[in-house]
Amino acid sequence: MSSEQELLILLQQGNQQAFNETYYRFREEFVSWSGKQYSISNEDALDLYQACFMIFFQNLSKNNFEMRSTIKTYLFGIGKNKIRELKRVQYKQIKNKVLFLSDYKDVVIEDWGEKEDLLQLMERGLQMIDEKCRSLLTRYYYQGQSMEEIASDMEYKNSATTKNMKYKCVQKLRKLIAPVQ
Repeated sequence: MSSEQELLILLQQGNQQAFNETYYRFREEFVSWSGKQYSISNEDALDLYQACFMIFFQNLSKNNFEMRSTIKTYLFGIGKNKIRELKRVQYKQIKNKVLFLSDYKDVVIEDWGEKEDLLQLMERGLQMIDEKCRSLLTRYYYQGQSMEEIASDMEYKNSATTKNMKYKCVQKLRKLIAPVQ
């Protein structure tokens, strides 16, 4: 019997020393890996590792549990899924802020990291839409021009037409920044 199999048996029996040994064996490597691979902060990586370890331990205590990989591979596999889930949640939060910007141009974002993520997402989206929409949205959101000014500068019929075009451009932007499924 390999030492990993013996460790699994001890874990299933509830051995505290085996629990501690296993927990600390992979923790630093997991934190380093998640930071390098997925740009996760050390604090978030430690929280994720703890969640992964608890899932591993819960699964291990099930009667029909069958380990088909090493403990490390199993933990990192759980971690990969949890990180993807976290990234999807973060992306939705940023996307919701972008959608919020379509209704309110004066949004204050407290967290600089969140603001940077939002601005990068907006910039990427703006680079993908046509020049007319990019100009309209840039004038409105970045330069703070009124609908009347934009209508005059871009030769739209009136501010109502400009507002309608802004709505259509925001809809294009929303489609472009939607996550790929």
